[in-house]
Amino acid sequence: MNADVLIEAIEKLEAACSCSIPQQYRIFLSNAGSVKPAGCVIDIPGMPGSPTDIDSLFSAYGVRDSDDVLWNYKTITQEYPDCPNVLPIGSDSGGGIFAIDLNMQGYGSILFIDLSASPVESYFVCSDFAAFQSKLEAGGDQRA
Repeated sequence: MNADVLIEAIEKLEAACSCSIPQQYRIFLSNAGSVKPAGCVIDIPGMPGSPTDIDSLFSAYGVRDSDDVLWNYKTITQEYPDCPNVLPIGSDSGGGIFAIDLNMQGYGSILFIDLSASPVESYFVCSDFAAFQSKLEAGGDQRA
């Protein structure tokens, strides 16, 4: 992927979010397409039915709309008005999303958003994208 195209995609994403995305995630987007983490399972403290899997991580230029982080951001903000101000970065196989908190108080932390709950429920996963990547590189909290 052309570096200029990637930079433009990331700038469009930041414009849509009305904020800068955390540097760790910017680097990830610059270096990766959508990723399918094989067999990663993450425990979500306090979430009924935890742990959950990580089905995919979104990219700045998804081949399919559902792999694209900007498409997911727009979809979530339109279809789930009760969802907190987050940037979806991935999904589980059950339709929930992993997201970066864009709110001032929790900015940069990783949340799991249960979109099937009414109202939508959010759960803290870890402090930032680097900690999330560490969990993924370690194979998650356990293997599926």
